[in-house]
Amino acid sequence: MIQPIKLTPAPEPPHPSRPRPADYADGFALNLIVSSDISALTLEFLKSLPLWAARLVALRNYLVAWTGLKAQPIKRELDEADLVPGADLGLFTCYGCGPDEVLLGQKERHLDFYTSLKLVPLTGSSQLQVSTWVYFHNPWGRAYFFFVAPWHRWIVRSMLERLAHRLIR
Repeated sequence: MIQPIKLTPAPEPPHPSRPRPADYADGFALNLIVSSDISALTLEFLKSLPLWAARLVALRNYLVAWTGLKAQPIKRELDEADLVPGADLGLFTCYGCGPDEVLLGQKERHLDFYTSLKLVPLTGSSQLQVSTWVYFHNPWGRAYFFFVAPWHRWIVRSMLERLAHRLIR
């Protein structure tokens, strides 16, 4: 049985270079029955991007090309060797990888965002917590994220649902 995805408050951001609170933060949690490690879960999560979301990313890349924002290609072929600080994972850069948490993100002119995938042990199971923090640099970042935020929430929830399906196969 697939566990429901829960919307949770985002914890304090794990990235120490941020002197101020995030302009936007959210969190999602998926209770896991199967045992896994955070690196494997992160890779499966990244591979769980639905086709419709990949098309939205392609549309985003097309629409912002004239602004000088970075095109964010989607990398489907990733392995644990890619999860090292500084590694380019396509949509994300890996900023850190520990025994129970992977920190991903992207720094742009208009905003920075960070996404944490954290494995939290529970009695007899574990929980994967996916948290996102966004920091706006200017009005363009705020306007950009106004349009992205609803899609972001839908995409993360969808990726977690797809991950859950992959884990029970």
